[in-house]
Amino acid sequence: MGLASVSSGKILFEGDDITKLPPYKRSRKGLVYVAQTDNVFKTLTVEENFKLSSYDLSEDEYKERIEIVFTLFSQIKDILKRKVYQLSGGQRQMVAVSLALLRKPKILLLDEPTAQLAPKVANEIFKKIIEIRDLTEVGIVLVEQNAKKALEIADNAYLFTSGRVLFKGKPSELLSNPELGRIFLGLGV
Repeated sequence: MGLASVSSGKILFEGDDITKLPPYKRSRKGLVYVAQTDNVFKTLTVEENFKLSSYDLSEDEYKERIEIVFTLFSQIKDILKRKVYQLSGGQRQMVAVSLALLRKPKILLLDEPTAQLAPKVANEIFKKIIEIRDLTEVGIVLVEQNAKKALEIADNAYLFTSGRVLFKGKPSELLSNPELGRIFLGLGV
């Protein structure tokens, strides 16, 4: 999403080189990023955040997409008028993911969505990620500190180190590899 410099190679999306595209153009192509922190406007209400995120949608498009959000996050209906700074960390993260879903992503890039959340709340976020995966046609790229939990819900796993792919395969293969699990995932196997 333009946060790191690309020193070599290309980033291809749907056959197009997006390496040098600015983030807003990547977003328009369907790559939507949810940052680990500072991913909502805290002084605005949830509803104001939604309106801001969907400024370029027609009223019909907005209604269609907000219904998808309410299907996935029904509790958001109850907090629409609240300022985001008044929400819990888990509620804020659900708002942030909802904002991304309003953009109608093809690929949803989630950066540490459970960071700084209590384990119970983190489990709820993982459940919502599974629902998004199962109920929409959105692909999800998940970067997560809780590697074991992320691998339990993933379809594919990649392990990067120093800019290189060290492992590519099924999550179960990575989880069952004692050397990789011990060194990179802290699984102690």
